[in-house]
Amino acid sequence: MREFHILVSALFVCGSLHAQRIESGTYVMSQGVTEVTRESYHFDGTALADTVDIPSRGIRMASIASYDGSFSPVSYALDLFRGTAEVPVQRVNVTFDDTTAVWSTSTELGDSTGVTQLDGPYAFMQNLVFAHLAVVLLKYDHTSGGEQILNVWMPEQAATLAMTIEFTSSTLGSVEIGGTVMTVEIDESGGLRRAGVVAQNVTVESLAGTSPSG
Repeated sequence: MREFHILVSALFVCGSLHAQRIESGTYVMSQGVTEVTRESYHFDGTALADTVDIPSRGIRMASIASYDGSFSPVSYALDLFRGTAEVPVQRVNVTFDDTTAVWSTSTELGDSTGVTQLDGPYAFMQNLVFAHLAVVLLKYDHTSGGEQILNVWMPEQAATLAMTIEFTSSTLGSVEIGGTVMTVEIDESGGLRRAGVVAQNVTVESLAGTSPSG
């Protein structure tokens, strides 16, 4: 997926499911006073539809991910657009099972496919998509507490990275992945409300609406 990494490579920040519950909202990522991304999502307990605008790069990512009852990914499809174009310049499709992520990508430069071996527990997150991170955080076992490690499949690398999650209170915690440390704040139902990377002066805020939660 080298072409995707070139297009999207950027600042790396890098319960039970209630299918009847409809949740929608917006995440805004800022660096200092500059808005970097604006993301809108809709989560119905099974499918998470998401659109991220990155004005500085003139691109837009529209995706849908599906999950099983343990918040592990089942499938992911992404269309990447330039500007206001209606025809994507790249398409990515991934299916997951307990042992593999099978992916394909189609770009202006050609098509490619591959298979990545998965070790559990595993999760999935697209860089710069914070609704995905919100679902990943739902896999944390607050009863057990302490540091917990997930193998997170990332489309940019078509590979997994170890993510360490630890909550020091019921709502405040930290995430480390790929050498980046992020603070996170969740609400009482587990939805992601805020995140930040102090070293990069990055903040993420959830605006009106509710974040994906169990």
